[in-house]
Amino acid sequence: MAVLSEVVADARHWWIPLDPEVVQRSWQHSQRHSQPGRCWDDYLGRLCLVGLAEGLAELEALGLSKIQPGLSPSLSVWTAVWEGVGGCVLRVMPEMVIAEGVTAEGVTAERVTGNDRTTDEIRLVVIPGDEIDAEALVVPQEWVDVPDWRGHYYLAVQLCGEAEAAEVGDEECEPYGLRVWGYASHRQLKERGDYDPQTRNYVLSRPDLQEDLTALSVTLRHCDTQGTQAVVEPLAVVSAVQRENLLERLGDPALAFPRLAVPFALWGALIQDEDWRKRLYQRRCQGWVGQVDAQVTRLSQWLEGQFEQGWRSLTDLLGPGTAFAPQLRSGMVDSREIGQSDLTSGFPLKRAKSIILGGISGEMTDESADDVSRVILLVSVVPTSIQSDSVLQVQVQLHPLCGQQLPPRVRLVLHDPEQVMDLQAIESGAADTYLQLTPLTGRVGETFQVRIEYPVSSQTHPSQEQDAAAPWTVTELFRL
Repeated sequence: MAVLSEVVADARHWWIPLDPEVVQRSWQHSQRHSQPGRCWDDYLGRLCLVGLAEGLAELEALGLSKIQPGLSPSLSVWTAVWEGVGGCVLRVMPEMVIAEGVTAEGVTAERVTGNDRTTDEIRLVVIPGDEIDAEALVVPQEWVDVPDWRGHYYLAVQLCGEAEAAEVGDEECEPYGLRVWGYASHRQLKERGDYDPQTRNYVLSRPDLQEDLTALSVTLRHCDTQGTQAVVEPLAVVSAVQRENLLERLGDPALAFPRLAVPFALWGALIQDEDWRKRLYQRRCQGWVGQVDAQVTRLSQWLEGQFEQGWRSLTDLLGPGTAFAPQLRSGMVDSREIGQSDLTSGFPLKRAKSIILGGISGEMTDESADDVSRVILLVSVVPTSIQSDSVLQVQVQLHPLCGQQLPPRVRLVLHDPEQVMDLQAIESGAADTYLQLTPLTGRVGETFQVRIEYPVSSQTHPSQEQDAAAPWTVTELFRL
């Protein structure tokens, strides 16, 4: 499902509608923090990174070809940021900037000879909120005074519910959306904004903001950043011992505002470093980190003979005397697609888990489910070379346990939990013998989700009487 239904640009503001499914999933993935306020910052940040990036790219008047998160394209990296401070940053590259290279920091664009731009990208710091008729743009100091985080322009973005969305005047518009209602440059914030030392925020009143985004459209199209940034002081040099002491002090989850607990120079030096920022998040959110890790199936550990509960070989799972679909006993349909059998003995490595459609995952001895509702989720893993197992290829299939065919309308979905979007979805027809996702390749540590959906009736699930269309769903989270 697309993230956006359409993008509306009126004479002054940008309105970007959001898919309700993206809204719901962003909320679900934002709840892994130490404090409710940090969860809210995460939620708003996810909506902006997913919705605003896609929305600006679809706004043809801007002439933009590439927009991506400024610190990292991975939302798992941003989770640690939002434990400390709200907001996010987008890197915008106009369509004429075509020379790209990949570095440790992500994708960077090089200058194309002959153009008249003052820079090859613009950094947009996004400051989201849900306040109606906000009177000022309030920017946390981190986005202004941390040298590597400062932007060229700062966008004031309002998350709108159904009532505010109706004001757009489009009856077909999604009931949730983002309204970009004003902007200012970094220099404006530093020179005209009021700095509040108690909250460590820069505040620029609404009359001092640019609310006509037409001018910003021209600026983005020409990538003009000349004179937008003021000079900021370098942060303090913090030793490893000092950082460990900071982690000990700020890692207490009961501390509601760690960003205000120590001098800004120390806090800024700590949070700008991705490794230390991640360690701080892990200390403050140990309960969530442990809970999430416990639910993950680690495919790289399968290569070492370590398998999570419920994942078994087909022989162990089915037993020698069990009736089964013929193609399932073969172990792998089109196994050549995910790896060559002569790589090394024992690959592809296959494990399976039994699923009862409309029920819970269980063993074959469960008498509560008939044979038709039993399916097998089959996952095959192979390293891409004998010399290195840091890159893995994975294939995911769904098979019927018995008979020749899957029940109709069963959906197998590949989902990216970091970008909060479905990457692939297939649905069984009246005569499908199995479902198979396109093989995927990734590095050890990357995550993905596989979701199985099946329509159920209110007789099977009385709680769904008011929403008969809601499918039964089971989700498996994998880490390479």
